[in-house]
Parts: sequence; C-alpha cells; structure tokens
Amino acid sequence: MPMTKSSGPAASGRSTLTVLGVHVSSEAYPTVKHRVRALLQSAEISVQEINYPLAARLSQQGRRSPLRRPFAVAASGLRLLASHVRAVVAFLRARTAGALYVPYPAILVLYLLSLLPKRRRPAAVYCDAFISLYDTVVRDRKLIRATSPLAAVLRHVEARAYRFADKVIVDTPLNADCMARDFGLEPEKFVAVPLSINERAYAPKPYRPRPGICNVLFVGTFVPLQGVDVVARAAGLLSGDASLRFRIIGTGQTADRVAEILAASPSVHCEWDRTWRSADEVSGAIREADVCLGIFGEGDKAQRVWPLKNYAYMAVGRTLVTGDTRCARAMMAESSAAPFVTVPVGDPRALADAILSLSRDGRMREEYSRRARAYYEERLSSAVSMSRLYAVVAGRSAAAAGARSRAPGRQNDNGEEAR
Repeated sequence: MPMTKSSGPAASGRSTLTVLGVHVSSEAYPTVKHRVRALLQSAEISVQEINYPLAARLSQQGRRSPLRRPFAVAASGLRLLASHVRAVVAFLRARTAGALYVPYPAILVLYLLSLLPKRRRPAAVYCDAFISLYDTVVRDRKLIRATSPLAAVLRHVEARAYRFADKVIVDTPLNADCMARDFGLEPEKFVAVPLSINERAYAPKPYRPRPGICNVLFVGTFVPLQGVDVVARAAGLLSGDASLRFRIIGTGQTADRVAEILAASPSVHCEWDRTWRSADEVSGAIREADVCLGIFGEGDKAQRVWPLKNYAYMAVGRTLVTGDTRCARAMMAESSAAPFVTVPVGDPRALADAILSLSRDGRMREEYSRRARAYYEERLSSAVSMSRLYAVVAGRSAAAAGARSRAPGRQNDNGEEAR
C-alpha cells in the first residue's frame, strides 16, 4: 500500500522537500527508517512523503521449489517494477514543488525520473545511494560476472541514475571517490554522510570489567567483506582458553564455510545464533560483551566502508576490534587516542592475539569502550549525520554538507587518504 505523510504546510522561509521512493521502514534498513522519520519531524524543512514500499524481496524466492522459482522470481521482478512506476506516477500527479529526496533503494526511481521531459522533472534531486549495487553484486559478492551483459546493464542504469541526481549521498569519502571513478562522474556530486542507527536501542551503557569470563561478540550478515571465516579461525586458535566465550549472531552467504571451520574445532566455546534479532536484542548482546568484532575481509570494498554494526558497538560503548583498512586508518588519524583496535585483514592469528591481549586487561577494555563512545558522539551520531543531510536537502553549500574532514575515511588537502 502507498504511504503518504506530511510534516504540515510549508511555513514562510522554509525549504520544501518531497521524499519519494519504494523504501521500507524497517530495522533491516535502519539508515532509511531513521533518516526519513527525522526529516518528517524536522522543524527546518517542510516535508511530504510519497512511498510505495517494495513487496516480497527477490532473495526470498530461493526458499521456493526449483520448479516454481523462475516464475516466482519473474513475478517479484514485475512487482518491483510496478512499485517504482507507481511511485513516479504518484509524484507526477502530486505536482509537488521544491526538491526531491530519494532514499535507498534509489537507482530505479532515479532512472525512471531521468526519462521524464525536462518540464516535468523536479527542481533538484538528492538521493541516498547507501551502497553501489554494481560494486556489491559484481565485485564484492561476485553474483554476476563483470563481463556479462547483465553487469553492463546494471552499470549503465546506476550511472544514469547518479548522473541525473544533483547530489548523491554515501557513507564515506572513500566510497564517494570509488563511485565517482566507477561511473565516470565528478567527485563533487557525492557527499559523505555517516549512516544512521536506532539510537534508542543502542543507547550508551558504561562498561565495567568483570573478572573471569570474557565475552566476544560478532554480529553480521555474513557477506564476504565481513570476513566471518577469519573470526571462526581465530576462535579455533583460542579454543584452549576456557575463559573466552564467543557469540556469533547472524547468517548469510558465507555461513556454510563458517560452519565447516567451527565444526573442525569442536572445543571452541562458541554460541551461533542464526535467527534474525531485533535492534533491542542485538543491543542487549552488545551490552553483555567485553570485546566486539568488526570486519576482516580482504576485498576492496572492506577497505572503504564502516559497517552499521561498528556504529552500534561504538554507540553502546564497547571495545571494538576490526580490520586495518583505509577507512579505519583515516578514522584513527582523526583521534588523539585510538578509538578501536585494528588487526591486519584476513589474519586470524593477529585477531586471536588481539582478543587474548584484551581479555587479560580489563582496564584497557574500559578505556577503549570510553573512547569508542566519545568518537561516536563527536563524528558518527545522528545529530552529526542529520545536520549534514539537512545541509544537502535544504540546498546549502556542498562544503557545509560534505564536511569531508569530519567524515569516516577523510582525505587530506592533497587528495591522499589520511593515515
């Protein structure tokens, strides 16, 4: 069913904005949910929403029988296209004034808008890319060969969509630079804005070291960039230490490989919860953890991102160990004291050593927990991200909106990655 909401009539001097899309308000997509909600509640901008949320996900079709699967995928594809077409038609009928903001997933909405006659196009268009579908599907998850016609079509559609937008919002400057290169667009089109999380669920809780057991937590969707196999191998290397307890929450693409690794080390003290957990439940697990684990994949995408789970760990205020990526180094360079611990990516021995060292030093864990929360408040919080988002959608200066020097993965004045 379509959803139409409004923050009320436009007041004199306030910018007007239409939120248009097929986005789903769900904790599965917290950035979308909390950004749209904040915009609708804004006192700075007069906002209305036109939304035709997507129906069943294509990924759910894998659960159907092999004979029915092609038909189910085709039906889902038609529903997918229908949702986008209906959203664009509703926009045309509404005859809205002012700027347009398209949340993730934005690509097909933007592509359809780009086909409209110029006189029917919005005054300005801002979109939330969140991730590059081409980068994710072709390079990171390798679901489509880079040389295939389908990959070429996906790249064309995504490039045209971003070319149509006035500003494209991404999470880090490193991702902004990559997407500008991938799609042959000017870097100034992209604006880095930190992601948004459920700050009510992930409220801070002061860490107090406890004697005895050290709880190590990994939360993830098991995509390749997370390097969950590295976590499983590190757990195996530490299987002889009875004071360590591992908990893994999640499942996904690399789950079978992780299961094989854990099965080869039956003495590992590891609880693996494969069920979907709410933000409140994940937050409870983080609060009980002594050490939280980030991403350790060796691919290029892992070098450019700061995942939502790292936001959550730092928001609660817990010791974080993550891969030594370009993004992590840039964030480290912004702090007088390291807000988290890094280890070489793809190296289970280095991860095991870091976990063991932290498990034996409660004061160190307490200090890293405090630093993590302080960094989150200063650079990653919703107050920071929404301030930058408002600057974009209200049409203020790109310099104020981008604030590249304060976003994860900033660059120095020479265009080189900060170390």
